[in-house]
Amino acid sequence: MYPTLSVAQELTRRGHRTTYATNESFAEDVRRSGAALLAYPPEMAKTITFELADNSSTEAVLLACMRFFEQSVLHIDELAARFSADPPDLIAYDPLLLGVATVLGRRWGVPIVGTHPNLAFNETYNWPARSQQEVFGGPAPTRAALDTVELITRMAPLLAEHQIDMNALTTTRELTLTFVPREFQPCGDSFADNHVFVGPALDGAVYQGEWAPPSDGRPVLLVSLGTQFNERPAFFRQCAAAFGDLDWHVVLTLGGREPDASFGEIPANFEVRSWVPQAAVLKHASALVCNGGIGTVLTALHEHTPVVVVPELTEQTTIADRVAELGLGRVLPPAELSAEALRQAVIDVAADPRLLARIDEMAGHIDAAGGTARAADVIETRLADAADQPTTITREDFRYPNMLVANNQRFIGTPDRVHVVRSTNQVVNAVAAAVREGVRVAVRSGGHCFEDFTTSGVRALIDMSQMNRVEFDASRNAFMIEAGATLRQVYESLFKGWGVSIPGGNCTGIGLGGHIIGGGNGSLSRSFGTVVDHLHAVEVVVVDADGHARAVVATREPDDPHHDLWWAHTGGGGGNFGVATRFWMRSPGASGTDPGSLLPRPPGRMLSAQLIWPWAALDEKSFVTLVGNYGRWHEENSDPDSPNTPLWSVLLASRRTPDPTALGVMVNIQIDAAHPDAQSMIDGHVAELTAGVDAPPFAPGSAAAPWLDGLTWQGMGGPDNPATRRIKYKGGYLRRSYTDAQLTATHRYLSEPTDAVGYLLLVGYGGQVNAVAPAETALPQRDSVIKAVFCSMWGSETDDEASLTWIRQWYASVYAETGGVPGIDEISDGCYINYPDVDLADATLNKSGLSWQELYYKDNYARLSQVKSKWDPRGIFHHAMSIS
Repeated sequence: MYPTLSVAQELTRRGHRTTYATNESFAEDVRRSGAALLAYPPEMAKTITFELADNSSTEAVLLACMRFFEQSVLHIDELAARFSADPPDLIAYDPLLLGVATVLGRRWGVPIVGTHPNLAFNETYNWPARSQQEVFGGPAPTRAALDTVELITRMAPLLAEHQIDMNALTTTRELTLTFVPREFQPCGDSFADNHVFVGPALDGAVYQGEWAPPSDGRPVLLVSLGTQFNERPAFFRQCAAAFGDLDWHVVLTLGGREPDASFGEIPANFEVRSWVPQAAVLKHASALVCNGGIGTVLTALHEHTPVVVVPELTEQTTIADRVAELGLGRVLPPAELSAEALRQAVIDVAADPRLLARIDEMAGHIDAAGGTARAADVIETRLADAADQPTTITREDFRYPNMLVANNQRFIGTPDRVHVVRSTNQVVNAVAAAVREGVRVAVRSGGHCFEDFTTSGVRALIDMSQMNRVEFDASRNAFMIEAGATLRQVYESLFKGWGVSIPGGNCTGIGLGGHIIGGGNGSLSRSFGTVVDHLHAVEVVVVDADGHARAVVATREPDDPHHDLWWAHTGGGGGNFGVATRFWMRSPGASGTDPGSLLPRPPGRMLSAQLIWPWAALDEKSFVTLVGNYGRWHEENSDPDSPNTPLWSVLLASRRTPDPTALGVMVNIQIDAAHPDAQSMIDGHVAELTAGVDAPPFAPGSAAAPWLDGLTWQGMGGPDNPATRRIKYKGGYLRRSYTDAQLTATHRYLSEPTDAVGYLLLVGYGGQVNAVAPAETALPQRDSVIKAVFCSMWGSETDDEASLTWIRQWYASVYAETGGVPGIDEISDGCYINYPDVDLADATLNKSGLSWQELYYKDNYARLSQVKSKWDPRGIFHHAMSIS
């Protein structure tokens, strides 16, 4: 308890109200620390009071610990009653109180922080399992072992009732403080970032005290068996025989007991004490003899004192093994113990220069770990994180109706609350609350989701719109973009600040969160690839198997242990693995520290041309020829090394209205005005588009304009257009032009005059997008040349059925030969996950024999599913088309 009591003292000194739970017998120590005492109930306290005398065996200790664990759970309500009017803001717990901490942390909605006063353990290094093997692995189990088995069996229903998982002791993702330096911890590198190795806490009130060595200058030896298992008069008699005639001053501490006749005659050079301030003695000691208590050993090493360990219990043997492995002292197993061996070991360690040098190095590691102050700092940081709560808007709030509006008003939810977040910690807290309460949580950034993924059944909606910072992060040498930033905010910030950009989309109201995760692209993509090709790192709030929410940063570095999570966010789609909060953008291969060289440099001015054909000038033949020409040009000019890669265009074919001048087809063309062949490339593109088209376009000619001003495709159905806020999109990738039959079907559905709004959008693709292998990112479509978007828009719910029927029939007609959906064949390459379409999961509409998973993810789906299992094992993040 002494390391954690020192931390309690430090937290109290810093102004925190601290309560320390322990036995009443330690009340004076708690009082000296400044903390308030929470005394264990009597039934609980007596189970952990070791009055075991000669029965101080591993079996007896394990049984006592399990009895204490059971009693702690049985007395949860009694312990909690002390805080009924004022629950704590954080619970720090010892492994034996995992159950209490888990239940009360969940009940009060506060964070819990684990502590390991001894060596830590995980799935790689599990010293408690070694103790259990010693207890249960022998041919003839002791009475204590049998009692332990019976107790564990009896506890099973109790643990199930309180949802306590004992495996969490080795697999926990909770923040955990370990009071050893990582360099002393066996398998220290196997512990995750949630384990903070703070080293021993040596400066609390319970460690204070004065001691002065004799003035004769003799070497000092400290002999201590700690406070728990020290009734070993035979050992103390061996010490008298070993050191009684040695010209050393021997300090023998009895851990709170007084010497009696069983110790025999006490030599003249012995100073026998019930208790001594260990640190004060060890400052002057030339050696220490102990049983392997971790606090005693680390205090000695901190004071540059070599140790001789005489272990008895398995727990002590683990410490002794580490001392021997690191060359910090000598170990004498009880079976090999004699007065002569004990004497010689002390003389040897005190005079071994190599051993003393290794101890000096370990003392440096202990100092660097930080001890009490570091532990208190970590706890204060966790408290601050927990206090960082989002703005929560409930149904009673006058702002609530405004929080429900998204781009597609077919889907308006009624969540119990909307969390408006401004930091990653607030996202963690919002997710943790949803998990704790067992309600479905969803996230929204720009609100442009095409389907009902964030509304129906969602009780907690996380609104990312206020997390919209864009800045250069020198520590990662990359641009940090928060997930709520819109494309317009990103483009303006990157361009005005550093003269760079990302090859993202052209509808500037879209939020970066969903756009990046799905593999966003736009007018610069033929030149620079997709957005995910420049994703260096992503921060994601995930939930582990224990229901613990935390933020993880995953990078594209192959040796990053979180690399798979990064990969899943390069085209895996939103709402699958967690809440993406921040992205770091840096182009692969970029070097140096100049921010202006780490992302693509966009044009300063863009040369643009626009071609327009009204419906009155287009018959079926002209329409089919024109749109077919557009597709064929992209077939021939979309390889990564094509000289026409810098040119980008988009074709819009609108649904005909009764107005005789109604727009039929419009083509927008863009290229960097500084390109030496810019005008000739536009002219060549126009010539190929118009070849064989009887009707000439209305072509106002090309003009140069600032890139930022002319960047965006403004699109339709935005929040400023209430007449077209109900939307259905369908999409597909094209590896080559649509066939004449497919274009004839499109002409038929678009050319009949109507007041309804609809269109086909063909977006230039390929180029540098296709320079990346399909498995290198989660985005598998890496040999397509066009993205197709089918859209129907309307304003009234009464038009839902007719509008949906029209677009579904049109889409099915275009893809009649592949089961009503884009195939994966020489013409098509499935679908784009940022154009989600639940119809693809409907067997009456998708008769292709391909699942929607195959259409979106192809061969990458199996790996995405594995990532899902690892990072979202509880299935917290899900929607109608989520990865399973």
